[in-house]
Amino acid sequence: MEAALIEFSKRGYDKASLDEVAAIAGFSKGAIYSNFTNKEGLFLSLMDQQIRERIEAVRAVCENLVPMEQGPDAAGVVGRQIVSALAADEAFQLLFLEYVAHAARTSEVHQELSDRRRDVRILIADAALAVLGSEHKLWERTTPAVFTIAILALSNGLGIERVATPDDIPEDMLAKLIGLMIQ
Repeated sequence: MEAALIEFSKRGYDKASLDEVAAIAGFSKGAIYSNFTNKEGLFLSLMDQQIRERIEAVRAVCENLVPMEQGPDAAGVVGRQIVSALAADEAFQLLFLEYVAHAARTSEVHQELSDRRRDVRILIADAALAVLGSEHKLWERTTPAVFTIAILALSNGLGIERVATPDDIPEDMLAKLIGLMIQ
């Protein structure tokens, strides 16, 4: 899978070559085909693995979240806790965009993506509720579900902006924006 990640990240889905994946992995092309039906199968397996890893990272962070304490940086602390679970590198961001575009055109893949995104949203909403508490003033303005969609939209949007103009988007921008939302 590491070889597939390298090849798909470097060339994108359309230009990626199973020959090159095999060469990077040190396998024959036949070895790739013995595990995957085609390039799409390998790509979808790679994305499934990457998304599963991020879901597990979110779960792990959620299990260790510290309830919001009082203080001037309390919102920033919560923002950083949530951001640590959502961290994505440029390679993943580019692959994820291709995956979403592919899913939009392929109904079976779209359903898998929808299911995974729901799982992530539920985890983050539960974490936000646990960290902020059920009486937090944020819940007077919105619900945990809507807050989570806003966080993911910001995360994805900032990820795209970071790919386009990396020097313009500070690493801590998402944490700061989440902090502003929950003040």
